[in-house]
Amino acid sequence: MKVNRTSSSNMRFLFGSVFFFAVLIFTMVLFVYYAMGEASKQVHSKMFAYTFYLSGDSQGCGCDVLLDDSLLFSSASVPADTMLVVNRYFTSNTVVEDGVEVVEETAHFTPESEMRMVMHGSADTLAMKVGDNSNIIIMLDGGKARVRMME
Repeated sequence: MKVNRTSSSNMRFLFGSVFFFAVLIFTMVLFVYYAMGEASKQVHSKMFAYTFYLSGDSQGCGCDVLLDDSLLFSSASVPADTMLVVNRYFTSNTVVEDGVEVVEETAHFTPESEMRMVMHGSADTLAMKVGDNSNIIIMLDGGKARVRMME
């Protein structure tokens, strides 16, 4: 059987093209795999949130909930079972030091942050550090507030 020279070169071109696209797809899959791995690491370390639960009987008393100097919640009367979710956030600032760009990140709402609650109807003020607790339950009982913190 006689093989045509042009069909042989066409077959080599076909195999070369298939090999090129296989390498290209393999490279893209590797890139996406490693990029998603890095992205999930960054999201895990930067997506911490504080959850505040306001429960109990406020008897028409309002309150202000503050975290550091940020007002999270203010109401003339607290609805039953109010939930506040506050994300810890980071600000980035790029600084050039000795010709090298350095990214400085500042964390806001750290474990040293202080949660304060001021009751409108009375002079009751509650203040405590949030620490590593992510769930903060504030129980209102007749104008008084108690706090229970859970990780």
